[in-house]
Amino acid sequence: MLIPEAAVSAAFPDASQVTWKNNGANGDVYFVRRPAGDRAVKVVNPAVPAARLARELDSLQAVNNQYVVAYRGHGTIQFGGTDYPYLEMDWVDGEPLDDALARVRSWDLSRRIELLAQLCEGV
Repeated sequence: MLIPEAAVSAAFPDASQVTWKNNGANGDVYFVRRPAGDRAVKVVNPAVPAARLARELDSLQAVNNQYVVAYRGHGTIQFGGTDYPYLEMDWVDGEPLDDALARVRSWDLSRRIELLAQLCEGV
């Protein structure tokens, strides 16, 4: 965990719940329950190059599609004298992608094609 849940809570004073969910290659994801809706807050490791983060932010802001998570905001969270960038998106309930993809292998061809079409539309 990059930063404690309390630091994320401090950045979202209207949140009724903040829970660390998972870590990834570039940071950690927290579940944040806000009055406006449940959010996924990706707290990015400050070592990630600014250009990389800017590309991700630009991509999120440019896409509005039912198959792509909705961008809600961004900013920084200060903890221990360090600024941690974050991206705020809608929370999407579901299972980890690798678990879902393992299950896809058992689907019939028409269901696989439907999933592929949805992925292509999102991209």
